[in-house]
Amino acid sequence: IGSGLTVTAGIMPTLIGYEVENQNGNFFITRSLLWDQQPVTSTGVTAGYNITDQLSLTVGAINAPIADVRFSNATPKSITSLLAFSAEKFYVSAGLNWGHLGALGTGGDNSRGIFDVIVTVNPIEKLLIGVNYDYHFGDDAAGNSNLDVNGISVFSTFDVIDSTSIGARFDWMKSESAAGAEDGKVWAITATVAHKITDGLTGKVEYRYDDVDVANAGLGWGNANGDNRNQVLVQMMYEF
Repeated sequence: IGSGLTVTAGIMPTLIGYEVENQNGNFFITRSLLWDQQPVTSTGVTAGYNITDQLSLTVGAINAPIADVRFSNATPKSITSLLAFSAEKFYVSAGLNWGHLGALGTGGDNSRGIFDVIVTVNPIEKLLIGVNYDYHFGDDAAGNSNLDVNGISVFSTFDVIDSTSIGARFDWMKSESAAGAEDGKVWAITATVAHKITDGLTGKVEYRYDDVDVANAGLGWGNANGDNRNQVLVQMMYEF
């Protein structure tokens, strides 16, 4: 519309987070620890405007701040927003989703929100360095904070030659309960090699180690202190 306004309505990719749902849109085979705390898709309407060639702003209303609720006529709508700056070798964005989970005045008016920051830089043509930070927050019906989660994912990829790339990622996440006590802590390291076998076929090998320092079964981080996991993954992906 006009010289830079884009309106999107329906089921759409979330504005939050660096990783995407399509497997061929991510370098790593597994997704970061932040992925499980982020929305994947949202249902609603957004309006995006290019303030300048490099700066853009998107705001909208969606059915739920984290999970994708496809049909909802009983709960208040949530807000979603993203302010992004993109230059030739640098990108930074800040996004916010926030809203109530239940009908107001019914005792179910607890809220949830997520604040998301992404920074990527290409210091040289073949090297990408990036950081994704998330702050996940919420209140219960009485207005008390009931679960805060801080998480960060630092990642880098490098094209060794035209057909072969390597990547590394470090994830860390910590949650706090309503009383402010540490409720869970987890970290992970990931190393991946990707090789273009033919024009459409790519093979990847990945090693990942996850370590749970403090249990939080509710967030899917294991059931006991000291839980850890070693994984080796192989992926063949053909695009046509």
